[in-house]
Amino acid sequence: MTDRDAAMAATRPRLRVRQATSADIDAAVDIHFAAFDDNVMNQLMYPGGVTADGKAKFASHLLPPPVAAAEGGTDAPEGTSTKGEAFLCVAEYLPEDAPADAPGEIVAFAKWLLQRVPLAEEEWKKGRSAATTESWGEGCAVAVVDAFIGKMTLMQQEHAKGEAALCKSPSVPVHHTPGANAPCTLVGLI
Repeated sequence: MTDRDAAMAATRPRLRVRQATSADIDAAVDIHFAAFDDNVMNQLMYPGGVTADGKAKFASHLLPPPVAAAEGGTDAPEGTSTKGEAFLCVAEYLPEDAPADAPGEIVAFAKWLLQRVPLAEEEWKKGRSAATTESWGEGCAVAVVDAFIGKMTLMQQEHAKGEAALCKSPSVPVHHTPGANAPCTLVGLI
């Protein structure tokens, strides 16, 4: 147990879950790659380790840029894309003696994608683009990404068949913070 983990256990930490902002993206990216650093698939996808460019590409997909709304020419809400509405939440660790409005340490995050309306068959059956260095970053083994992530994406498409759905990406904790994943999971269900 690290000193940080011992301090957290001694102070009976509180977790606060909130919607993420663009200011939280760097912390979420660091948590993601720290959590999967020793994972064999991550090592195969990034054989030399993840690069700054790879992290930047990953970050660009956490909160997609807004798309123009169908009416009025105004932008849709942050996190809305042609794939649906993305919701990113973070769990923050707060020591017991910290004020409720104090900034916390981000220790986990979860991403949800809400597809409110079913997609037409020709829309959900569209071929997935092959992974590229431009989309995954320098140093990424795009053939491995296609074989692993591409296959998972195809399986999800075949299973969901374009139905309206709420999908959750894996919640990712840092430092194995006890209980950090549960609130991130529950927030999307509320």
